[in-house]
Amino acid sequence: VQYYRSSSELKEVEKRKAEAENNLKQLVGNYESARIGNNVIRWSNVTSQRLDTDKLKLELPEVYQQYLKESSSRRFSVKCG
Repeated sequence: VQYYRSSSELKEVEKRKAEAENNLKQLVGNYESARIGNNVIRWSNVTSQRLDTDKLKLELPEVYQQYLKESSSRRFSVKCG
């Protein structure tokens, strides 16, 4: 029960945080940074390159299989009635 309550509270806090973030993004607008009092807000464009694994798997399946790496983890969940 405590887990469920805490999860619900966390969702509400995350919602308020997202609203505050969106408000700040509106203030920054098209600029990459802004100053509000002593606070500096940065909203920068970031470019990255990623491997297109779907395309690799389709076009070079043997290479895809050669570099495929298996990983495992444990999934945690709580289902409240």
